Amino acid sequence: MKNQKKVLILTAPFGSGHLQVSSSLTEEFSKYENVIVEEYDLYSEEFPTLSKTIQKAYLKSYKPIGKDVYRMLYYGSSYAVHDSFQAKILKPYLEFGMRSLRNKIESFNPDAIISVFPVTSLYTLEDKGFKIPIYTVITDYYASGLWLYKGARRHYVANNRMVAWGVANGLTQSQFMLTGIPVHGKFYKELNRQEIYKKYGLDPQKRTVLVAAGAHGVVSHVDEIAARLASQPQIQVIVVCGNNTKLYDQVIQLLDEYENLKVLGYCQEMHELLSIADLMVTKPGGISLTEAAIKGVPVILYNPVYGQELENAKYFSDKNAAVIVTSEAELIYHVLIILNEDGLLDEMKCNIKQLARAYSAKTIVEDVLKDSDEYYEQQL
Repeated sequence: MKNQKKVLILTAPFGSGHLQVSSSLTEEFSKYENVIVEEYDLYSEEFPTLSKTIQKAYLKSYKPIGKDVYRMLYYGSSYAVHDSFQAKILKPYLEFGMRSLRNKIESFNPDAIISVFPVTSLYTLEDKGFKIPIYTVITDYYASGLWLYKGARRHYVANNRMVAWGVANGLTQSQFMLTGIPVHGKFYKELNRQEIYKKYGLDPQKRTVLVAAGAHGVVSHVDEIAARLASQPQIQVIVVCGNNTKLYDQVIQLLDEYENLKVLGYCQEMHELLSIADLMVTKPGGISLTEAAIKGVPVILYNPVYGQELENAKYFSDKNAAVIVTSEAELIYHVLIILNEDGLLDEMKCNIKQLARAYSAKTIVEDVLKDSDEYYEQQL
């Protein structure tokens, strides 16, 4: 490896997952003294107003009309692999953010570029004369066609289905590496469960159900779900409301009625909560599912929206590591069945652990550093 190497990580604020992945990679790169790494939010930098609008639109994908719109956009792009007919139609979108990206590359002069979001303007870099190795970290358990780029040195993916999908669409086996999705190193640490129970005022003798509404608090009917779960005396419930202060204010009103309920806002200690949780109710984001898999916590996936959420949910459900539900009654039913039926919880814990791949960030960083060296040696 050359004396000093610069790595540019392209991320995006649409959902918190992409930012968490870029942060976990930066954390791993920071262990190398000769590597300078920079995270860059292309869309917020070049189009700050539009970026905020897109973020709001993404959150509206959880609304009835928004779900249908997002479904058309997501599945409509599933076959838009670079160089395909669909991609040519989408050419104006493919060059979205190109000016800002070009300026960033010229000022930072990276030796490698990693994208944790389908930054389609990357696909035109080679045409613009840039010779830089490109790597893609796919942050879900399914990839629409816009993630797949024939010019990428490597796509880091979570399962073999994604490799097969890429090869079927004209990429080579060597352009994929089965690494899992990167999460922060703290999720791999063994924690003292008794200390965590004490910290949050919980009973070690009770089953613990963690209800995680997502960073933006987008899981619906959380207050009703929390009340119905907390009404079961053998269960204790932790509700994480994310940044949704309105939701937090609603759920916190239940504390007077239920002693077995804990309510948190945005939480940076999910690794602690997952260490004591028996079951988690959440939205099927790629990062949330990966964190649950590493900690061996089965999941109830409530009303996933079309697109990557539904595809993630189906993948975990197919592996008997999760249950998809679409109503509160169905949710309560499955929580009680999983917690009370002999052997079912342990079986699901075993299944979800098998979907985890340890130290994904470390594997990806090592491969990027090694492969980018090989790339430049080939240019000599």
